[in-house]
Amino acid sequence: MRTLTMLATLAITLTGPALAQQAELSPTPEPAEKRLQQQDVDTWLDGIVPYALKAGDIAGAVVSVVADGDVLTTRGYGVADVGTGKPVDPMRTLFRAGSVSKLMTWTAVMQLVERGALDLDTDVNSYLDFIIPPFEGQPITLRQIMTHTAGFEEQLKHVITFDPQAVVPFEDLVRDFIPARIFAPGTTPAYSNYATALAGYIVQRVSGEPFGEYVDENIFTPLDMESATFSQDLTEAQLSDLSHGYHTASGQPTQFELAAASPAGALTVTAPDMSRFMLAHLNEGRLGEAQILEPETARLMHERAFASIPALNGMTLGFYENSINGHRVISHGGDTQTFHSDVNLFIDEGVGVFVSINSTGENEAAYDLRALLFSEFADRYFPGEDAPLSTDIGEGNAHRLVGQWTASRRSDTSFISLAELLEPTVISVTEDGKLQGTNLPIIGADIHEWIEVEPFVWQSSNSHERIAAIVDETGAARFSLDTMAPTMVYDPVPWQRSVSWLLPALLASLGVLAIAAAQWPAAALIRRRYGAPLALPVGARVAYHGLRASALVIVVAFAGWIAMLTAMFNDLSLLSTRTDPLVMTLQALTVIGSFGLGASAAANAAYAIRDRRGVWSIIVAITFALASIGVIWTAFVYNLLKIGVSY
Repeated sequence: MRTLTMLATLAITLTGPALAQQAELSPTPEPAEKRLQQQDVDTWLDGIVPYALKAGDIAGAVVSVVADGDVLTTRGYGVADVGTGKPVDPMRTLFRAGSVSKLMTWTAVMQLVERGALDLDTDVNSYLDFIIPPFEGQPITLRQIMTHTAGFEEQLKHVITFDPQAVVPFEDLVRDFIPARIFAPGTTPAYSNYATALAGYIVQRVSGEPFGEYVDENIFTPLDMESATFSQDLTEAQLSDLSHGYHTASGQPTQFELAAASPAGALTVTAPDMSRFMLAHLNEGRLGEAQILEPETARLMHERAFASIPALNGMTLGFYENSINGHRVISHGGDTQTFHSDVNLFIDEGVGVFVSINSTGENEAAYDLRALLFSEFADRYFPGEDAPLSTDIGEGNAHRLVGQWTASRRSDTSFISLAELLEPTVISVTEDGKLQGTNLPIIGADIHEWIEVEPFVWQSSNSHERIAAIVDETGAARFSLDTMAPTMVYDPVPWQRSVSWLLPALLASLGVLAIAAAQWPAAALIRRRYGAPLALPVGARVAYHGLRASALVIVVAFAGWIAMLTAMFNDLSLLSTRTDPLVMTLQALTVIGSFGLGASAAANAAYAIRDRRGVWSIIVAITFALASIGVIWTAFVYNLLKIGVSY
């Protein structure tokens, strides 16, 4: 199951074994400025991408590179339609850009800031016709929204659908599905599609134009981005140029993915149009005669605006830092369920790279391909010094990170939080003091050895990735990875949710209750067979039957929760009203089962002790009572007892 960390989707980078053995750093026999030439870049791309598509079961991809104020190259690979064999046309094929859309939204916000219509540090409620509730008295600002530090928990409902009739207008989404705020504003990066949609709504209200029309008029038209659109009702001509999306090239194409939070992820675009957008940002807002941002506004947008862990990459106003080899890079990734895109601007060198892939691929190979292209491009054309060797810091600090951690991009107040129990993030240490981690979204090779190169900073031995932590008087307070730090950090899991004890306790409890549920009809059949009635007083008999009936309900409910969450994260369109009846049924079963189980297990134990049924009977009754505590506690801390379909 794909967890919240991997959503969205979010996701910036993931690992897939199809390309897992990352190439060693490429030697650079001549200066980079002489080597960044079209023929060399084309040859390099042609040597990597076709092989990667075939190895990863990916249908097609497009790559564009801009440099020195012009398009250096635009290359298409593979097919846009597996069924017909229609090739990717690098100049015409439309790709779904996912969260790369956010860069258009942030640019629109900065245009209105530049015009004096918006202020980055004003309470956003000033621009809304509804209220975002304060967090401990603190409002949120556009600066916090643009740095993903507004403090919202993850909002997942309606993230993707295939049914045009089921799409929730983003204006309704931001008004009716306000997520809880779980962090103080301006303190914690937690990537938020909702917050971006909220920014788009503010653009719409302040400009007086529908969001898509504003972007068309103020960004796409000035930059001659003729094919780019936020509309999800494409014309026949656009549909004929649109690439299909695939989970794998050997599978069937998916339907057109519709994003409710459209300012956060609805962009459809060609590589040449993205080249023009990159060139404008690389040239401080200007492309030819068009000036979409004033130079000082563009510079403000590109500067670091927030970093929760200073040693790692931080956020600008909308872009996230993705610096590599000592070169400053500002970036944004984008993922639907089948399309995977990336924009990387080497801002000081005037170079930009856009890649979009139309298939997730076998073992999610698209994520590796995207990361590999960036890493190898940087190593080839903008190399830096070799990674520092481990410094002499005594015993090291790896042990300070040992334990379970939770990502800041998460849901704390709905049943979605159960994903944390099913796929926990756990840090451990090897015998020689190196870090190991499970469920970390890491680019490159499958196996990483993390070497401490300075206090609380660890370098991967076979990639550019780093881990760093900040500490307080109690130990490590939070950590992150270089590629994740701009939008997500990890905090220690409180004891009451720690899988180290809770998961074994839950499994043992469910096992005990499953046995009780299975034994219930079996014992009844045996008693009937031998004509032996259940020799218990009325109250004890009610507790006996109530315990087993409730056990059956709870086991069914937990199996249902796990199956539903697994299905939801494998098909994001299920995060919608389609599954509301199932969600409410599981909630009802959990509430009824928990209440019945708690009451009957306690009564059963009390009767066993009072009636002195014998040591074995008392032990069994107490075991049932403990099992009931285990499942009820789990249901409580993971919000399975809450009634509601907003998540």
